[in-house]
Amino acid sequence: MVLIGLTATWITDLLPRPKTGREDLRKTYAQTTLAIGSIAASVLTRLKQSTGSGGSALHAWRVMDSGLSTQLLGVHNKLRLSSARIALAKLEPSLNREWLEGHYRSLQQIQFELLDLLGILAFMAEQLDPGARAQLLSSSLFEPRQVSVNFWFVPGLC
Repeated sequence: MVLIGLTATWITDLLPRPKTGREDLRKTYAQTTLAIGSIAASVLTRLKQSTGSGGSALHAWRVMDSGLSTQLLGVHNKLRLSSARIALAKLEPSLNREWLEGHYRSLQQIQFELLDLLGILAFMAEQLDPGARAQLLSSSLFEPRQVSVNFWFVPGLC
């Protein structure tokens, strides 16, 4: 009897577990959060490195901007496509607790806003001359400790 139970358990363990839409949505938001962090790090790093001569810094911004716009559009498209999946995930039966659709909609909205703000920051930093860029960096807003606090505070809002 015990051998039959162990065999049945082993066979059911070999079967693949069904992948839910909620799990896929959570993974998508984890990937987009990681991508937004990567974009933010590259924009801030480029902003700090480009305080030197104007010509080479502008060329470096334009090279980075082509890759940055591709990244921004890719993350934006992932978030846009996840809108329908939020509504569909509500239809799945829940084993643990109620599906909090509002939380995921607010997380999506925050990520959209972060993408827009990072795109604006990258565009604005490209247009600044080196003196104005140095003044912007010397403000307390871009102090390394303050920047990390700001980036950790935003996901806590949802």
